[in-house]
Amino acid sequence: MFSVTASNSDQYGQGTFAFQTTKTTPFSFVVKDEDGFVAGAIIRITESDQAPGNTHVLAQLVTDVNGKAQGTFTTTSALTSVQANINLGSRVLTQPVSLQPINGQELLQVSRFFTVTGDFNPQSLITDADGDKIPDNYDAYPNDATKATKVCFPISCAADDLITLAYEDLYPLQGDADLNDYVSWARSEEDLNTAGKIVKLRVHYQHVGKGTLLGHSFRLRLQVNTGATVVRKITGFTGTVTQTSATYTSTNLKNGIAVYNGENSTQTIQATNNANSITFKAGKKATLEIGFTAPVTRAEVGDSPYDPYIVLINLAPLNLNFTETETHLPGKNGGLLGILSNASYPYSLIVPGIWHWQVEGLDIRNTNTTGYLEYASWMNSGGVSYKNWYTKVTKTASVYNNLPTTGTLAGFINIIKSKSTLFAALLVLIISVGIGFTLKQRLAI
Repeated sequence: MFSVTASNSDQYGQGTFAFQTTKTTPFSFVVKDEDGFVAGAIIRITESDQAPGNTHVLAQLVTDVNGKAQGTFTTTSALTSVQANINLGSRVLTQPVSLQPINGQELLQVSRFFTVTGDFNPQSLITDADGDKIPDNYDAYPNDATKATKVCFPISCAADDLITLAYEDLYPLQGDADLNDYVSWARSEEDLNTAGKIVKLRVHYQHVGKGTLLGHSFRLRLQVNTGATVVRKITGFTGTVTQTSATYTSTNLKNGIAVYNGENSTQTIQATNNANSITFKAGKKATLEIGFTAPVTRAEVGDSPYDPYIVLINLAPLNLNFTETETHLPGKNGGLLGILSNASYPYSLIVPGIWHWQVEGLDIRNTNTTGYLEYASWMNSGGVSYKNWYTKVTKTASVYNNLPTTGTLAGFINIIKSKSTLFAALLVLIISVGIGFTLKQRLAI
């Protein structure tokens, strides 16, 4: 008779709020039977969005000789549960994993131990064309043994499932706090092997706002201990695609590489898109397909959207004296700096979907000028309350309203405007912000 005994040793405690509403949770699953530890069991962690049957894989690993599979998965902080599937070949176990706090303590790690009795076989009954121990119906690449799982951010792998990156660029000066100096849409896709290491990474960007006369280099930094071949595809204003390929060392990647292959922000957008008198014109797109020389761990590459940042560059006729200042996302480039708490003001934001950013010169914190009255309350609460502030435009004239109204992008925009239940369920991906700013003598190539 087949039976399973599950032991729950999940760990809870006080987490550190880092001005973001995505959460990365470590997990450890161990499977054992009467003969010892079970190698080859497939551990799959998933979540579902609002479309029936539309399941998104968060992590997928195979237990080792010690019966263990351990890694991490990233979700929105509002998600209340995920599902763990343990595939034993002839048997598939399903167990919900609650992500909710208990007695005010946050979930810090998922730790589960399964003792299995009875007949099962973790490998002999599965169809596995490439022999990587992931069954073909679970395998995103059933004919390629070097990779097995595809994980996308923010939710699905659809081209219109995007986040908005919004930056201020005048650190250490506070600037006008409109968070529109550099605005980009972004998404990412990861190819992972059966050990949960990233084999290939694809990041997609499109420059959509530039509320400043200053110039920037938009760059990506990856703290990995291996080199990579990067295929760069730049889509121009007329749709023409230019493709180049380059090989980078680990040092190059740690120093940061240019997203737009040397073009600055004055060359990658047609309109500033920072006033409602300006018709929206989207800028250039960039896709970087990064094939690592050797698979990299999650600890090395970090969680999506990784470390995209802007570097202030000196362009005539302004000739500023404080160029090459970097503006990063929270926890990147050495972690959160004191500037966030000292100024009570983030210099960058990540917002889910197609966000209506502030128009030029209007401080997002000021109740008289903000388009989002709940923004300041969200900041002051430490991210505990008003988590969906960005869906509630309280002053239309204060935000840029000329984003596309037809096509796939319109769905995101209209959902945000109507504050629908559907988007409220998707929400809570806000990662707001902090920054790492570093003055550099020379811009790494």
